Amino acid sequence: EESSRQLRHSNVKHSIPMGHNDLINTKGGNMKIFTPKKILLHIIIMLTMMLFLLPSSAMAADNFTGNGIVAEIENYISDTTQFSLVADSAASGGYSAEALFTNTTAESSTAGIDYKFTTESSMIVNIWLRARATKGSDDSVYISLDNEGFKASQLTVSSEGNYNWIKCKTEVTLAPGEHTLRIAPREKGARIDQIVITNVKYFVPEGICTQITKDVGTLVSSWSVPTVTPPKGQHPRVYFTADRKDEIIANLSAPENALAVARFNKYATDAITTSTDYNINTLAHIESKALYSYLYDDDATRQQAIAAIDLIAQMKPNMADNLGWRRYGEMIQVLAEIYDWCYEDLTNEQKEELIILCADFASNTEIGWPPSKQMAVNGHGSEFQFLRDIMAFAIACYDERPDIWNYVGGRFYAEFVPVRQFRLQGHYNLQGTNYGYYRTEADAYAYALITGMGAPEPYSGENLAGTGYSELYLKRPDGRFLNDGDMYESNILPATYRTNEKDGMLIKSAATSDGILKGEYFRRSLTSSNGRITQTLADNSPVMQLILSDPSVEVESFHTLPKSRYFSTPAGIMTARTSWEEGRNSDTVLAMMKIGEYFYSNHQHQDSGTFQIYYKGLLAGKGGKYDLYGTDEHNMYT
Repeated sequence: EESSRQLRHSNVKHSIPMGHNDLINTKGGNMKIFTPKKILLHIIIMLTMMLFLLPSSAMAADNFTGNGIVAEIENYISDTTQFSLVADSAASGGYSAEALFTNTTAESSTAGIDYKFTTESSMIVNIWLRARATKGSDDSVYISLDNEGFKASQLTVSSEGNYNWIKCKTEVTLAPGEHTLRIAPREKGARIDQIVITNVKYFVPEGICTQITKDVGTLVSSWSVPTVTPPKGQHPRVYFTADRKDEIIANLSAPENALAVARFNKYATDAITTSTDYNINTLAHIESKALYSYLYDDDATRQQAIAAIDLIAQMKPNMADNLGWRRYGEMIQVLAEIYDWCYEDLTNEQKEELIILCADFASNTEIGWPPSKQMAVNGHGSEFQFLRDIMAFAIACYDERPDIWNYVGGRFYAEFVPVRQFRLQGHYNLQGTNYGYYRTEADAYAYALITGMGAPEPYSGENLAGTGYSELYLKRPDGRFLNDGDMYESNILPATYRTNEKDGMLIKSAATSDGILKGEYFRRSLTSSNGRITQTLADNSPVMQLILSDPSVEVESFHTLPKSRYFSTPAGIMTARTSWEEGRNSDTVLAMMKIGEYFYSNHQHQDSGTFQIYYKGLLAGKGGKYDLYGTDEHNMYT
């Protein structure tokens, strides 16, 4: 400051040379001598000050390297009428950028902060902001990336004035070249401190971020810590515990399991393909090897299963076919089984690799990482990605990462369980005979995981099994279901006995030792290829049958059931038939009357008070088929 003041002062009385090396400044009787070294130092200080006063647009773009970029966003204020630099001891470096006014119109916004960065290759990134909001009137800013318009980003409110990280851009695809992130005020008082741009999709910054790592950070749950936990220090615990080992081995010799055992042994001894293309059959082989190695303590097979971790890590499901995120879920489940069933032979490094892989794969699902997205009542969040895949992973790694179970289990018991305790009372999911049955199978998997680790049932096994009976009573004599809710059965061959959700039947049978549901499971298992164009891991793998099927439960035929049944609150459905005779030419008449006491939206139709009649074809009923969710065709039903 002194050098700057002296160099610009206009009232210097004398400045005379003293030889070749010194300058003398005299003012008010004081004398100061400036040597060349001092002059050079003052010039350096001034140039440094000028550099920090340059507008951000004049600063070179940061280059994206390694796992990403961490930047002090307050250094990139381009318009000081929009953001001011404020001292803040809680901010990184002691300063942050504060919005100076409120503007609720995005279209009129211009950038107050410009941050430029370059990428050398195409990549998918998440963009995070470390920001502070203290009340509802200062909890948002506008964000724009490259040429897009400004959009509001909501900040996390902390009445204590704490900074929190918010993800302002999720899985954005960037082309090689220069990019600009622009920020504008939306609400006066919002503060921004740091920015993180990373291609590590599961990375969640914490506190003041200094680096981006591939470690899976500690999950902080907003749900209460669940009172139910996996048995610490005990493996296995995914679907079964060690005390069932001898029972499972003994069940393998039962005649009813002969076909499954033959496939199981073949998968366990076959070489695993080296192709890195996603393949359900490959996952079924790996799953079988993991179980086989535990049951028979076979070290060679165990090492094959462990070695397959690297193969799964390279698999890339096709995300364009609307099934990619489901495939990532199936990969998570198999990795969880390797973690649990091969636990004793895994190194700490391999366990850490499995945790990283599962978190990475989860970030490709709709439930996300941390697994907080989607809904618990309906939607894709109420399917397998959470209720089977993420839960299996959280149970498997509980010893090393209890925070993951506390997050997943906390959400499961707070959000998912109460809904199912209520809905399962009616033995029917009003999402219908396609989506409702599919999602009830996911409920069954969660039930199998919780009870399989030795914990009390999360919801009634009797009510869960009751949903299996709705599948029998709403099945037409030709093998298809009466249409209820949105139907996706365009990929089911006409007049084919519908065999989807067979594992759901298996789990429901095991929950109550029900011979009729067990018989339906075996019938669906033996029907060739399920008549489906797209199959799932459950269609290929014999593992669940060998774990859950109890040979002491005798198979019974549903033809012995009464010809009518009422599915009570909250469903309100009555079905009646003249007989259980099957076939396209059967003389059976089937009728259904539906009240549908509650409306859950999504794939449920607004059809309370409707009826359907089937006799050698649908005489009165509805199509229900839709091509795309959200189209006029779909909305006219829902």
